[in-house]
Parts: sequence; structure tokens; C-alpha cells
Amino acid sequence: MIKPSVWGHYLGGAAPLHPTSFQVVAEGLNNPRGMTFGPDGGLYIAEAGVGGSTCFTFPDGSQVCWGYTSQVTRVLNGQQTVLGPALISLSTPDGEAVGVQDVAFDPGGHLFGVVGLGADPALRDPLGFLGADGMNFGQLVAFHEDGGWQNFIDIAGYEGVANPDGGVLDSNPYALFAYGDGFVVADAGGNDLLHAWMTGTISTMAVFPDVMVEFPPGSGSMIPMQAVPTSVSQGPDGAYYVSQLTGFPFPVGGANVYRVTDSGFDTYASGFTNILDTAFDPEGNLYVVEMAHDGLLSGSPFGALYRVAPDGSKTMITGDLFLPTGLAYGPDGALYVAEYGVVPGMGRVVRIGITDSVTVEPDTAIVGETVTVHAHAMNDGGAAMGVMHIVPIDHNLVSYVDGSAFGGAFPISIPLGEAMRLFQAGGEKALRAASATSTVVAVAWIGDQAAGEEVHFGFQAKVELGAAGAGVTFMLHSYQMNTEIASASSVLSVPALHDYQEVLQDGVNGYSGTSDTFLDAWMPMMPYGADANFYVRQPGVKSALVQFDLAGISSVAYVSQAQIGVWVTYSSGNPVDMSAYGVLKPWSEAGATWMEADAGMAWETPGAMGPSDRSSTAADRTSVGGSGRWVWFDVTDLAQMWVMDPTSNHGIVVMGDGSTNAELEFTSSDYIVTFVRPQMKVIYQAP
Repeated sequence: MIKPSVWGHYLGGAAPLHPTSFQVVAEGLNNPRGMTFGPDGGLYIAEAGVGGSTCFTFPDGSQVCWGYTSQVTRVLNGQQTVLGPALISLSTPDGEAVGVQDVAFDPGGHLFGVVGLGADPALRDPLGFLGADGMNFGQLVAFHEDGGWQNFIDIAGYEGVANPDGGVLDSNPYALFAYGDGFVVADAGGNDLLHAWMTGTISTMAVFPDVMVEFPPGSGSMIPMQAVPTSVSQGPDGAYYVSQLTGFPFPVGGANVYRVTDSGFDTYASGFTNILDTAFDPEGNLYVVEMAHDGLLSGSPFGALYRVAPDGSKTMITGDLFLPTGLAYGPDGALYVAEYGVVPGMGRVVRIGITDSVTVEPDTAIVGETVTVHAHAMNDGGAAMGVMHIVPIDHNLVSYVDGSAFGGAFPISIPLGEAMRLFQAGGEKALRAASATSTVVAVAWIGDQAAGEEVHFGFQAKVELGAAGAGVTFMLHSYQMNTEIASASSVLSVPALHDYQEVLQDGVNGYSGTSDTFLDAWMPMMPYGADANFYVRQPGVKSALVQFDLAGISSVAYVSQAQIGVWVTYSSGNPVDMSAYGVLKPWSEAGATWMEADAGMAWETPGAMGPSDRSSTAADRTSVGGSGRWVWFDVTDLAQMWVMDPTSNHGIVVMGDGSTNAELEFTSSDYIVTFVRPQMKVIYQAP
């Protein structure tokens, strides 16, 4: 009967946990095996159980125990329930078990299963050590609507009579497929594929012979290796596809998937290792799960999941599964894999469909910088229809850069809940129409994804002040219908900002970066850069140029306030209306005149009034009369631009734009008294 095997060293409390990134849909299972979806949409999972309290010791000292702990678990609407009563289970002390190995629904919606054995059917003799319970092994069982069960067809009994492979008598019904008139059963112990009719009649469809393999590797010695069929799936062509675990020595790459028809069988796909289950999707892709990708003798417990396309190309979906033992293709286009399949109490089922990842470049940025968000969504399951991949935007932390979406994505400017409702009601067209204006709250990609298709989209975002010190977590969410099927996140690190305040004034704390002069329409070719005073006279007769070098302020600073101040030494009496504009053209203190920004370089319009000379919108305006006072201009937005791009810093031009004749005199950076020279006050935050 069942003996301790190469699986035993993976079991028990010392088994390493290796959580995958996939969604867990069932857990706490005891030796999960085959799975299927029912007509109610529920996932039905065969659990081989944990044996029981009745034990037997073999002559070699090994022990097995049995009891009624095998069961079928259903997962429906997120709820995990057990069908009862329990079926028979037999286990070694380390927890490896045989019990119900696979389940299947017939076209009428009736549930059936196969219970394993792993021994000579004669050991089920009611007079033997298993007693009357022994005949519950090796059976195809029928489940009733109330969860009860009964033995329906004796699969192991056929091995005892027919012994199709002609070898040692051994039966272990392991995989089941149900169709209109009966069943197809893979007997892992008998190395054959059987046809069982509803009447109870059984016939042999295929026998999978031993093959000779080298062992130990490199020795040149050859030994026979059994096939050990472990799954049966019907392909889109009507043929049956049977996988093999292989027997000892479990060579890496030695497992095949066979295609079985009425005329025999041939190899459909090869190069696998220790296959436990297979499943087809509607497009004809075959999915194959390996229990141990590096071989059962390797000591590594990690299995792999593959997709075999109709053209025969093979793609590994993941190698990050811990001892997987079951596989099912879901009606939602996702794959469901049983993990920890020989670890009692730790078995679980994970859902593998759309797998998301999101990255941000660069991964560290400061306030005011622009980053690029890259979203990736890989379809590792079957074809997925009507999928929305969406990245929300937290406006306290980042803002969307207009027109930056790429990869078929588009910005959304309505609340996410409303976006989902519109998408379900009217599709992408309705969502795009509702998102034409207003603030962007997310960027989305909408469409269908074929099996194996990857979607890559993204956008640019500007880092806002609220992200300083806190960082930004970008989330990618994937929805099908109204169900979230995948998600991922990536963190942008944003250094904390510290408060700084600078007062820039020539002659103070070693600063000497001020340039100032005035332009005089009455003396259009006269430069005044060396004068101790400069003037503003309305209407548009004299204008002042003032510039401060901001090289000492970090280019990544966030400027919260900036002012340029000038001291009035003389007023002609009437108030002067003044406007301060950002200068767009380079000028020099020594060469600037009413006609020229520098010697040989004319203003577009005399007096720096052309559209390429100064900005069209004033940074600030004020009206001043009287003398002996400071006049301040708010240049916060200009200063932010200047620190981010020092080449844009050409200072301001202050123009008198009132209608009456009036003039103000100011002290320049060459004035003899230091404390009344022009000042610039800057309050900013920087890392």
C-alpha cells in the first residue's frame, strides 16, 4: 500500500512558506488534488485528507493509518464550505495521503469523483487489515445533492482482473473526465487510461509503457521508468490529453503530455517535469502544472505553470508555486492552482489570471519634478474580455501632466465609482465622453486581452508639495465586470522638505548678484547701469530693470513666497501706477538702454515692451506716492521658474503705466548706503 515517498521531506512544520503574489481563494486544505468548476459557478476541490486513527505497520516497519477525512470543498461567492459526509483517506505518518483525487461534473450537472489506492487491489479484501473499509478505495464515486456519496464503479477492481500494462498489480485512480455516457479515468498505478460507462463496464483506451532512462545520471546504466498518468483533459479536437508524473528516477524534462484517440496515442508536448494536472482554455491553449520543476529528487519544492499554445509553443507562466497538485480553468478566464498539495492543513488554491505590475521612473523625485508611471498587466490565464486597468491619481500628492497618457490609455475626470458604472453601461465610448473635461482622477486602459497578452501603458505626473516626506504609492487596479481581478503598487520616494528663507542684497553676507538699471525714452541710447539711482516714470517714459542671481538656491526648491523690494528716495508728488513683468530677453547692466537690451542687441520694441522682451501678464501691480519707503513686488511664480531653470532668469522690468506725469526715484545696488539697496526675499522648501 502507500509508503513514505520522496514527497515526505517537504512535509510537516518545517516546510518553508513561499507565498506567491496570486490571489488566494481557498486555504486550510488537507492534501488538495484535482479541481473543477460546477454549473453553479463554484470551484469544487478534491482533498485527499489526512488518514485517520486506524493504523497498520508493514513488515518493513513503515506505517499507514486510515479514516474518513477525505472530502470535497466548494468555494462559491467567496465562501468556503465542505460537502459531507467525508470519504475514506489513507496517510503515512508524515501526512502524505490518498483519498478523493479528482472530481468532475457530467453534462447533467451531477458530481462524481475518484478515490485513490496506490496498491494491489487485493489489499482491499474485507478480511485484510483494511477490513470492510478497504473497498471504499479505488472507486469512482457518485455524490448526491445532499453531499452524500456512494461507490459507483470499481476502477481498482478492473486492474485486478485485466492488468492492462501486464506489470505488477497496482491501481491508483487519479484523474477523471465525465461526459454524456460515462467517464475517462487515468489510473496512475496501472499506467493506463480507462473508459468507464455508466453501466459499470470498463475498457482500456491506452496503456502507457515503461521507457528506459539513465540512472544515475552519467553512469550509462539504464533502468525502466513508469509513465504514471496524472491528468486527463479533453481538447478542442475531441481527443484526450493525458499528462505523466513519471516514476522513479523522475528525470528532469522526462514528462510528456500524450494525445489519445481511438487509433492510439502520440506525444503532444514534451520536456516537462513531474506533471500533476492540465487544463484547456476555449482558445485551445493547454495549461500544464509541474509539481516539482527541478524534479522530485532535487529537494526543491517549487513547481511551475506552463501554457502550450495550439502551435506547440511553450511559455512558462510562473515558477513560483509551492508543490502544486491541481489545476482548473475558470469561467472568469483565470487559472486556479492548488498549492502546498502534500502539506496537510496548509493546502490552498490561488487564482492566476491578470497579473499586474507598476513601476515609476525615476523611483525618487522631489517636489516639482515630473515622473513617468509605467503600468503592466499580463494575462496569464485565458482570454479576458472587457477589462479595465486603471491607475488612480491622488491630487494631494501628484498631478497629471496634460496629454502624457500613452499605450492606448486615456485620462478619466469623473469619480472612480461613476467611471465603473459608465463603463459597464456604455463601454469605453461612454467613459471617454464623460471624461473630456475637469480634473483628471485616473488614467485607464480598456479592452480585451488574449491569453499571454501584455498591456503596457502609462502617463506622466508632477510631484506636488503634499508628497514631500511621505512619498507616493501608485496603484494599478484591474477589473473585469465589477470585480477586481488583480492589483499592484509601486512607491515613489519623495524627500522631505525643509524650510529656508533668503534675503538677497548686495553687500550683505557676501552677496553681490544684483543687476539693475533704467531705460529712458528721453535718452534712448544712454546706459545707466553704473548710477546710484534708477527711475520709473509714467506714462511709459522710464522703466526699471532689476535682476537677482538665485544660483545659491537649490534647483529643486519649492518657492512658497518671493518678493523684490526697492527703496523710494524721491517722489514727484502724484502716485505712480507700476506693473512688474518677467523679462524674457537677456540684458546687461552696462549695455541696456531704451533701444537695446545689450550693446548691439535691440529690444523687439523700444523700452522692452515687445512680446519677446517681456511676459504679457504682469507678475504684480501697485500704486505708490511719497518717498522714504519700501515698495514690494510679488514674484513668487517667476522665482519658481528661475530656480528650476536658471537660464530663464532675466529679472523683472517695472513700468509706469498711469496716465499722469509722475516719477519715482529708487536706490540701486551701487548706492552707498547698503541697507537701502534692492532686496529680494525668498521663502522656500528644499530637501
